[in-house]
Amino acid sequence: MNTFTDSGLPWDDYGALRDENLGAYVPDNETLRAVAFVDKGGTSKTTSLAHMGVVADQELGLDTLLIALDGKQNDLATHFGIEGDDLEQATRWPTIAQAFAPNIDQIDERLRSEGDTDDGVLADLAVPTGEGPDLIPASEELDGVDKSLSDIDDPAQRYSFLDDFLSQYVDDQYDLVLIDVPGSTSNVAANALWATKHVFTPVRPSPLDTKQAAKIRAEINEKRERHDFLSDLELTMVVLSQVSSQTKAGRYFLDQFREAFPVELSPVPVRDSQAVINAQLERETLFAHDSDLSSAEEARDQYRQNTAELVRRLGTPGWKDGIEGVDAEATSGPVAESEEVAR
Repeated sequence: MNTFTDSGLPWDDYGALRDENLGAYVPDNETLRAVAFVDKGGTSKTTSLAHMGVVADQELGLDTLLIALDGKQNDLATHFGIEGDDLEQATRWPTIAQAFAPNIDQIDERLRSEGDTDDGVLADLAVPTGEGPDLIPASEELDGVDKSLSDIDDPAQRYSFLDDFLSQYVDDQYDLVLIDVPGSTSNVAANALWATKHVFTPVRPSPLDTKQAAKIRAEINEKRERHDFLSDLELTMVVLSQVSSQTKAGRYFLDQFREAFPVELSPVPVRDSQAVINAQLERETLFAHDSDLSSAEEARDQYRQNTAELVRRLGTPGWKDGIEGVDAEATSGPVAESEEVAR
């Protein structure tokens, strides 16, 4: 897919880029795909995915679908205020669990015959967030799906259900798909990795864990080596959240991750802002939240820059090739562990 290659799009000018409507550059019946994956919680993963999904849809003109595969948590739905009765309604049969069902075609045919649209199963799965992108909420049934997938011996069959679902039912409706998965590498999460091949890793650096960068690289390398079907899995972007370059700890983490990820690191870290928490309390992102805090506007601009760059990378095969001053081996091998702890 040569979506953005040689397109001449003004990636260094966000205002001009926003006027371009990037959706026009995504070929019909294809989507850009990425999975937000990190091996532990508390990383701002869902918050980053929600904000970047809003930017992609509302400002960059990409019809965006968010998919939550975190089972009972359903953090993405909560982030957009889809909870209580609304969530119960949104997760009535069919649910995202049916995307992993061998009889998904029959389910789709049944819904088309019973409904008043030609959208079939997707019309019943995707709900509006109110901020632009649509969302397929998680379902408690996913726990059972994960167990049933374990009974399939052929890896090509076990891990390809989600890819088949996206190709058949989603690609002709959306330009961008962002998937939220739990930290553990379940069969369901492995389906998301197979379906996207692009890993987006938000990180909230911890002063108690100076080996975070090494762990991220090792996690991706382990999956490539352990599973043949993930041999082309790519760490596409690492985004630092709640980091301030004005503090000693912030500068330490920026230096650490710049050294560890000279290519994959996002253009800018997303700063810490009380407005993010206030927006979450109101069950919305910063882009719907009315805040005149300077930190809120800074964070919005940082999400914009990072989203545009993520989209560029997803739509440019071989985007890492030919980057000056970067050792190719350094972007795929282990990273050094720092002995200094930020204070």
